[in-house]
Amino acid sequence: MRHRVGNSFAIASGLISVCARGVDTAQELAAVMKDRLVALSSAQSLAVSDHLAPMRSRAHSP
Repeated sequence: MRHRVGNSFAIASGLISVCARGVDTAQELAAVMKDRLVALSSAQSLAVSDHLAPMRSRAHSP
């Protein structure tokens, strides 16, 4: 679990570094970061739900 949390912080740090290059204010950075994190969350949800859906269906079958 510690490794996964560390990876999450590394991703966030990288996103901040990349996004900070294209903005002029902290407010712009916050808006861009929010959009990027929402997109990342959406992509992860799609990947996980598609991958685990067949296993969940089998687990709930009689």
